[in-house]
Amino acid sequence: MQYRMTIWFLRCIFLVISVGIAVFLASNIHGTGPDASEFSRYMIIYILVALGIAILIIIVDMLSAKTDISTVSAIVFGLLIGFIMAYLFTGIITLALPDAGTKEAAEVKGYIQLALSAIFCFLGVTFILRTKDEFKFLIPYVEFKKEIKGPRSQLLDTSAIIDGRTSVLLETGFLYSDVIIPGFVLQELHNLADSEDKIKRKRGRRGLETVQELKSRFGARIFERDMPGEGVDAKLIELARELEARILTTDFNLAQRARAEEIQVLNPHELSEAMRPLLGIGERLVIEIIRPGEEKNQGIGYLEDGTMVVVEGAREKVGLKLPVLVTNTHRSPAGLMVFAHVEQES
Repeated sequence: MQYRMTIWFLRCIFLVISVGIAVFLASNIHGTGPDASEFSRYMIIYILVALGIAILIIIVDMLSAKTDISTVSAIVFGLLIGFIMAYLFTGIITLALPDAGTKEAAEVKGYIQLALSAIFCFLGVTFILRTKDEFKFLIPYVEFKKEIKGPRSQLLDTSAIIDGRTSVLLETGFLYSDVIIPGFVLQELHNLADSEDKIKRKRGRRGLETVQELKSRFGARIFERDMPGEGVDAKLIELARELEARILTTDFNLAQRARAEEIQVLNPHELSEAMRPLLGIGERLVIEIIRPGEEKNQGIGYLEDGTMVVVEGAREKVGLKLPVLVTNTHRSPAGLMVFAHVEQES
């Protein structure tokens, strides 16, 4: 990904600058002098120390790449409070010291300030990390709520892309705002497309074709940055929270998990169920009986939209089209189910 290459380029530049600073310091502090071998030794030591420090800083940067920005802010703010408290308490304590103007008193003051800085910085950071969500009255933690003009962006997960109905929803106007495809979702599609399993490979390739269609026809954007979290679902929820976006998915478990974390979810399955026409009790239908039902004397048929119809008195009518009367309907997470009985001839 492009931003990762840029970061590595900056890290290389940082290493080069660190070596340059080491050479500059060695030249200015020790000079070339008459003893070239001693100067070379100092130069090597300075360069090695500079490289060591630079590499250590880069490692810290890599380890903290997925750290939440609020955590970084909490640490900085905690350190700031710690240093301020240490300075204030040092001033109060040193006032009680005898011979405050002597050299010994100055040394004692330095030791006290060092100890208090360590103590208060530690307490400040831990306290802010524990209570950062409650510090709404402080400037770094005031929640400036973004005013969202118009509809929110949609984040697509793997299941929604493979499902393929997103294009239809955009084309018909049911979705009309910004569509975002996270990079880690795209990577999951590539993994599926490269799978040894024939079915998974087919699903992955269909998903990649859908991505290209969404980009070319509807201007879908790829979000490159990775997110903290274990697994694609956790990363998707974290990204939706950061962008204040909605998640478009056909994955029931992801939808339930996201809603539990107060993330808005759009599910094409649920839209399809909601758009099915309501059938009233006593309404007349003509149903072809496809197979016997689980209960005695029941037959199973389907409406044109795939809704299952359980017909009493139709077990022996498999293969026939029968007039039936609706007796009840039941809607569940799996979909709508219609109960009916064979209409008696008058």
